[in-house]
Amino acid sequence: MDSRSARDNEKEKKCEILSEGVRWVGSLRGSVDALSDGLGCIYSGLADDDSMGFKSREGAVLFCAAEGHLNEEMPDEAIKAAKDALAVFKEAGDSKGYADTLRIIVSAYRMQQDKKSALDIVKEELEKAKASGDAGLEASMMLSLGEVNVMICKTVDAVKNLEGALKMFRTTGNKKMEATAQLSLAETFLVRDDSIAALTAAEAAADIFKDLEDARGQARAQLAIAQAIMKSEVPQDAVGVAKRALAMAQDLGDVRMQVAIQCLLAEVQLESEDPPEAARCASQALQVSRKANYTKGAGAALTRLIAAHVDSGDVRRALGQSRDAASYYRSQGNKRGEADAQDAMVEALLAEKDREEA
Repeated sequence: MDSRSARDNEKEKKCEILSEGVRWVGSLRGSVDALSDGLGCIYSGLADDDSMGFKSREGAVLFCAAEGHLNEEMPDEAIKAAKDALAVFKEAGDSKGYADTLRIIVSAYRMQQDKKSALDIVKEELEKAKASGDAGLEASMMLSLGEVNVMICKTVDAVKNLEGALKMFRTTGNKKMEATAQLSLAETFLVRDDSIAALTAAEAAADIFKDLEDARGQARAQLAIAQAIMKSEVPQDAVGVAKRALAMAQDLGDVRMQVAIQCLLAEVQLESEDPPEAARCASQALQVSRKANYTKGAGAALTRLIAAHVDSGDVRRALGQSRDAASYYRSQGNKRGEADAQDAMVEALLAEKDREEA
């Protein structure tokens, strides 16, 4: 086995570890998360365009509903609305609407961790696209295939898929999806611990999103840039970029992105051995998450807050906060939140045990 193959195998093994639940930098905004392509603003305009056919306008309305459900992390509802949109776009002969809607369905299956359904639909539609010569559909499904391959820890194949999709989007002149492909590449390189390649791809995405005046895309790209910088030897350098991304997310009112960035800032401060500042960032993320009833974000913030208290030597405070959080979520009937709090409690107990044995 040559050295390159050995390195690739090692990266695949690391991906398997990550997929089993070990937290990695920016886990709230990595390729394992299935955010939408952010096309709702385009389709909302099409829905109001009198020059469009009735069916295409109807499909656009359903597309917006599906993307909204996906962004709110409601995959069942997203799949239902997207399948309705898919049928309408197919009847209207709208190949672009069809391809964009398929992307939502695959992303929703990824959000559900339904790897088989995601892979089955991608392979089926990819074969159809190649047979019919539909370059747009082929590019979209190649992008989805890359994202699914990251999910199933085939990151070498994923990079090939994503680079292929990127080339096709360039050929078809689809700048929005070209930037999206660059962003997916950046996130894949992050999983593979290739910070240099991740930074290059993220900066390319940021430039395209800027040219398109796509604020949400710019914020996502800036977050990926900060993640790549953090994985370098000087994580503190990521702070400035992350704060710019946070300001963008706040302007957009995007709670999920705000929490992801605040959690990243907490990670940076933990790496920089500044637990008080890490605790401050994590507390802000926790406050924003709870205010928006964003359980996943609250769990991620709580984990980082516990880590900050442990690093400060205040294990009892960490234990108390995790117990309080578990009680709160239990009273709300929130099983996911309670589980996250229980995990944090275990981490605090292990830290206390380690300290006693030292």
